[in-house]
Amino acid sequence: EAMQRQGVETGAPKRSKNISRWSLWLMACIFLLLVARLLLHIGDLNAVLDLFDDELLVLNISSNSPAVLVMAAMANDFDYLVYSLQMHQSPAPVVVYDLGLVPNQVEYLDNTYPNVSVVSFDFSLVPEFLMNASVEILRPLFVAQVFDKRNATVVIWVDNGVLWTSENDVAMKTIGAQGYYATASGATGEINGHVVGLNKILYDIVLIEWKECVLKVDCFKRSEKVLARLLKRVRLKKNVAARSRKRCGRNTAPHFISDDSWFGHWMPFFSLLPEEEKINKKFSKQRVVPLTFSPKSKKRPIIEVGKAPIFKHKRKWVYPGLEQLVVLELYRVGRVQPRTSIVMPSHNQAHVLEKSISHLCENTVGSWDIVIILDASYDDSLIQVKKSLIKCMQNKDLMAARVVFELFSAWETSSDNVGYAMSDPTHYYIQVQPDIFVTQFGWNARLCSPMDQEKTVLAVSGRCGHSFSTRKKIGRCSSNFETDLSKNELQRNIFYVTPTVNRGPLAFRASGFQDMGFLNELVYFQGDDDHDLAARAQFKNWSVGYFPVGSYSPLNNSPSRSKTLSDITPKTVRLKDKQHLLARRARERKPSPKFDFERFREINIVQTFTGH
Repeated sequence: EAMQRQGVETGAPKRSKNISRWSLWLMACIFLLLVARLLLHIGDLNAVLDLFDDELLVLNISSNSPAVLVMAAMANDFDYLVYSLQMHQSPAPVVVYDLGLVPNQVEYLDNTYPNVSVVSFDFSLVPEFLMNASVEILRPLFVAQVFDKRNATVVIWVDNGVLWTSENDVAMKTIGAQGYYATASGATGEINGHVVGLNKILYDIVLIEWKECVLKVDCFKRSEKVLARLLKRVRLKKNVAARSRKRCGRNTAPHFISDDSWFGHWMPFFSLLPEEEKINKKFSKQRVVPLTFSPKSKKRPIIEVGKAPIFKHKRKWVYPGLEQLVVLELYRVGRVQPRTSIVMPSHNQAHVLEKSISHLCENTVGSWDIVIILDASYDDSLIQVKKSLIKCMQNKDLMAARVVFELFSAWETSSDNVGYAMSDPTHYYIQVQPDIFVTQFGWNARLCSPMDQEKTVLAVSGRCGHSFSTRKKIGRCSSNFETDLSKNELQRNIFYVTPTVNRGPLAFRASGFQDMGFLNELVYFQGDDDHDLAARAQFKNWSVGYFPVGSYSPLNNSPSRSKTLSDITPKTVRLKDKQHLLARRARERKPSPKFDFERFREINIVQTFTGH
């Protein structure tokens, strides 16, 4: 026992010695790692301090600083150029490169816009493989030429069709803080190049390398990715320099402007995630989680997750800068082209989506498909829609179901147009709002029956019709939409030809609606778009009217009437939406019909759906 005690006593120091040795090794490794990181940081810091001096860090460019906007146009996209210039509210000079404009177009620009200079681009200066290149590829050549010839402090490239209004100040402040501004996809965070602004300090750092890439045959097709890499490198080094100066007690740089166009950008691991990054993470979780359906199974619908939408029809009016991502697609194997396409926009209405979709699935007849647009819906809408649509595929007439997510609010009209352009029905479109519940079996066939019988009818409302003056109304135009129609009212097969109609639901003849270019989302983004369509239809000898179908809508289901539902949207998104809302409201105006009348023509519809 004494020997054992002695062994224990003598063995204890040996184990302690081994433990101490391992502790020393561990501490040494940690110390070496810290030293290595410090050396790398110092090396990077020295490079950064040489590259970014205090002038860049405290540049603070205001919207009054000299800046030149650069655009380019060909004859076939002249209308987009003119629209962008009409919305341009800054006195900054604009250089438009003539890539094939006709003489009268150049004359129009010279006479209409005093701050616009039309210049020709010398294609003899570029390699032969760029002769047929797109405008997007040639951007660095245009920007570099303006820097060289105009001695500008800031040059900003703007794509045709981009509305350059309130974003002007945001871009200039961002360029003042970090030397550049670039728009990016809200869904993926990748640069889309619609607007790219550079300060002259970044001429050698970014623009020269971007330009050299375009002039190389093995690089010009990847020029946009090269630009993204160059700007990310600038941003990373700018972050390191700012934090290093702060630690060293030097003058600190201005805090980065919260730039939603750089949504989802990568940040160093020692910095805090911005609000945009948190939103992007939430959005990524929504769209990345796949459903457990096998594409190889013929008994189950095919599902694809996360991709850009494919537009089958052209929209005449497109509000620029909106980003969409298809987050769910359900296709029936052996599907046919649907007779009817249903479009449903939704904003934070998860509480009604399940009920609304189930009513549609139970009561819709004939071949049909549906597109649901989740317009900045940060509640449980996507979860509810997935569950409901999977169950809805039991309806054998449903050919396809797609869900589109919009990161920032596009509002109802733009959301509708996305669904219309994605769909390709043989006969009709129908717009249904999520807080409207259809109760009549075969409602869609009944709603479209006036267009089957009368070939001059473009649109039919299942809710109400009225004169443009609103003095004469028919249907449920007021708050009486909370209750369903009686059987006696539904048995009346009278179609009322009215000057204009309302949503709730609203059907369109597909061929005529496509020719009209769908809805005017640039002017009527949150209302009156249906009345504008009716006014435009008059000039093309189309008529619209009201035909009752079984449906109702409780008033408290709409997010526009409920502050609690609106508060679900993240603060950063709400601030961005507020900026766009003010800009879009400034362009609103009343529809201009060809004529108005208060004596509605009545047509007896004999081809209504019987429900058998």
